[in-house]
Amino acid sequence: MSRPDVYRISIEIMKGIPYGDERSFIPVTPENEGSWRRLEEQIAEIRASGGVVDLPGYENEYREVDPETGRWIEVPPPDSPAGLAAARTAAASADGADDQDVREYVTDTGDVFELPPRDRPSWAPLDVGRYGYPLPAAWEREPGEPRESGPMAPSTDQLPDPPPISGRFVEAVEYARSMHDGQVRKGTDIPYLGHLLAVAALAMEDAATDPDLVDRTEDIAIAAILHDVVEDTIDRGRRRVTVPMLRQRFGDEVASIVDGCSDATEPTADGDKGPWRDRKQAYVDHLAEADRATLCVSLADKRHNARCIVDDARAADVDGTDFWGRFNAGAADQAWYYGELASAFDRHRPGRAARELRRTVDELRNLAAHA
Repeated sequence: MSRPDVYRISIEIMKGIPYGDERSFIPVTPENEGSWRRLEEQIAEIRASGGVVDLPGYENEYREVDPETGRWIEVPPPDSPAGLAAARTAAASADGADDQDVREYVTDTGDVFELPPRDRPSWAPLDVGRYGYPLPAAWEREPGEPRESGPMAPSTDQLPDPPPISGRFVEAVEYARSMHDGQVRKGTDIPYLGHLLAVAALAMEDAATDPDLVDRTEDIAIAAILHDVVEDTIDRGRRRVTVPMLRQRFGDEVASIVDGCSDATEPTADGDKGPWRDRKQAYVDHLAEADRATLCVSLADKRHNARCIVDDARAADVDGTDFWGRFNAGAADQAWYYGELASAFDRHRPGRAARELRRTVDELRNLAAHA
C-alpha cells in the first residue's frame, strides 16, 4: 500500500482484529501502525462517549472475480499478514509436492516461504487476481536464481514497444480547444480543455494497461479529448460538430467511441438535448452494450467528473456557497445518476478504475445527502 487504508484499518479494529494478526489485510509498516494506533484511540473515544462508528457504503478494495466461479472473492495483498499466511498455507497444503520441484520465494518484507509445484490445482484459493500468489516471476524462477534474472524478469529485449501517440493526438487537442473555446467547467473559471485533457490522461493509462486495448490507445486518447464535442455543440446550428464530421476527420474508431460517450448527438424538435433524466437513464442503459473502448473513455470521464464534484462540494461546505445549484439537476439527481453509473461500470468494466469511481461516488452520495 502506498498510503494507509484508513477504511480497512477501521473495519478491522471494529471486528476486533489486532494489528499484525494473521487475519489482517493491512501490511505491517510504521505508517500503517501509526494510523492503526490513532484510529484505535479515536474509535475507543467515540464508543466511550456512546457514539456509533459506521462506514456506510465501503466496498472492500481487495476483491477479485474468481475466474473459475465468476464470483467475487477476498484476496489479501501479498505483503499483508493475511496474504503471507495464506501463501504459506497454500504451499504447505500442496499434495504430492516433489522435493526437487519446491521453490522458495522471498517477499519484499524478507519473509521466506516455499511455493508448491507448477502443476498446483487451478482452484487453489490464491491462484487468482491482482493480489494472488504465486506471482508469475516467482513461479517461473528456478531455485537459487536472483530475483532480477528469472525467465519472467523484464529485459530491454523483451519489453514491448509502448503504444504510439502521433501528431493525430496533437491535432485532436487543437480541434477540441477551438470547439470548446471560451467554455469553462460549471461554476468555475477553469477552461473546459482541462477536463478533456484529464479524461484523455485517465483513458490513456487505462487503455495502455489493458491487453485488449493497448493497440488502440491513440484512438482512445483522441476520442477522450473529443468525447464532449458533439454533445456540447448540438445547439450551435451550422457551427455544430457531428459524428460523421469526426469520422471523416479522425476515423471510424474515434467517431464510434465519441458517439457511444454522448447522451445526445442530435437536437430535439425544440433544438435542445431533451429532458435530463431521460438522457441520463438512456446513457446508463446503453453501457451494457458498449464496447471496451467506449467503456474505457466513458469511465475516465465519469471518474474525473465525480472527483471534481466531490472536491468542489467539500470546498463549498467550507465556504458556505451553493454548490449543487450550478447543475441542471440537483443533489439527489446527481447522487442517483452517479450511483447508477458506478454500478454499471462495476458490472461491465470491473477493475481498479471502476473501484476508484465507486469510492468517489460513495463520498459524492454522502455529500449530496447532507446538501
